[in-house]
Amino acid sequence: MHHADDSDADGVHLILAHHRDDERSEFEQMVCGFYRVIWIPHELSRSYGTEEFKGEISAALQFEDRWRAKLRPTIDSPLLLPETAFSASESVVDMWRRAMKVRRDRDGLEAVQKVIGRFKHHHRKTMIWRDSRDLDFSRGPNHGGLHLSKRRRRKLTFNLPDGYHFDVRHCEGRRFHVRDQSRTKRHFIDYTNIDPHGFVRGGR
Repeated sequence: MHHADDSDADGVHLILAHHRDDERSEFEQMVCGFYRVIWIPHELSRSYGTEEFKGEISAALQFEDRWRAKLRPTIDSPLLLPETAFSASESVVDMWRRAMKVRRDRDGLEAVQKVIGRFKHHHRKTMIWRDSRDLDFSRGPNHGGLHLSKRRRRKLTFNLPDGYHFDVRHCEGRRFHVRDQSRTKRHFIDYTNIDPHGFVRGGR
């Protein structure tokens, strides 16, 4: 993982094989939301260098190229919103998961694009994103030092500008709470700053 974390490449996609299901689950928890992870069958990894192996890798890379063209976040994408903190409408609450998990043999790029479109319809309000609890998420000015690790400077392979975050307030100025990256409830009387992974940085 050090090579992926230290990479200056414009987005990192990992093609991996695993021996046990628990290894796969543990690894996905560690990198979920930062990189795209593509699993190939362990049996296939034993045929490294064969035409079958090369064909599988080629097909995986072609699909990832399409994913980058159709789904990879841009600077104003709703996929950069913090999933733990933003209360999405029920019909689009799985937007982040589907964008992360879509594969050649499961779901579909066009289907996920439609979910993103519905999310925008429900939650985009001119210059802000408003969730189902009437919290407004607006892009705040980039503050240096908000990202503590190289890994957190990425969201779904997108390289975030240093200090990228959202200013969060209730649309009527009320007290509110958000759930941070650990899903801990954090209470505020006015505002908070939160990064795309749900890490809270200050507030009142």
